[in-house]
Amino acid sequence: MCYKSTLTKPLKSLVAYKKTPAKAPELYKPSYNIDGFKHPIIFIIPQDDKKMLHPATWGLVPEFQLKDPSAFYKDGKYNTLNARDDKVFTSNSYKRSIIEGRCLVFADGFYEPHEYLKKKQPYFCYIPDGRSIEDRQLFTFAGIYTSNGNGDYFVSLITVPANPFFAEVHNAKLRMPLVLDPGIEDSWIEEGQSPNIIKDIMREGFTTRTFEAYPVSNLIYSKSDVEETDSVKILKPVDPIESPRLF
Repeated sequence: MCYKSTLTKPLKSLVAYKKTPAKAPELYKPSYNIDGFKHPIIFIIPQDDKKMLHPATWGLVPEFQLKDPSAFYKDGKYNTLNARDDKVFTSNSYKRSIIEGRCLVFADGFYEPHEYLKKKQPYFCYIPDGRSIEDRQLFTFAGIYTSNGNGDYFVSLITVPANPFFAEVHNAKLRMPLVLDPGIEDSWIEEGQSPNIIKDIMREGFTTRTFEAYPVSNLIYSKSDVEETDSVKILKPVDPIESPRLF
């Protein structure tokens, strides 16, 4: 499952991606370690306002809890950072959002755990766009959201069965976040889509662009040293726990 991502591009790159101005641009903060469990601000293009970039909170708050999102997060009973493709149409938390509240969620990388001999190691996953790791491509996750009507959005990332590449990375859960192909993005947030079309997108809409992945330090899980865990240093490759290398 995807609980950590990166987005270090300048805000102007997000704006240029679909020519959408940003609401509350002062809330945008590039990060090498966006930790979903801290319910950070992420930036989305929502179905109900496709011409604007909006700040949103990572962690969908079900409609019946929207009066007090803080209490929902504090309770911790439900993890809504991700929403499985095979449950979104039946879950009380998601079934309205998958029809009426889909969105594009911006990122330029994410972390997935690889397991070997009961040990876990994070892998950084990205789409290269040059020789430097900093040249990686911007992309969008398929997301769903709820909104309280006051401009506040709360988001889950859609996850789907892993393709062969990500089955090697996330080899225990065999899942991956749905990174949308650029040609599918507009269809994902188009209003009035039938459940069958939405299911087709979740099944076939993963990007055709080529991902790469490599192991990084477990420091991304540290709760203490912010400087070390949210800087380009965290992207430095480390030795894999499994030999030979996967990729």
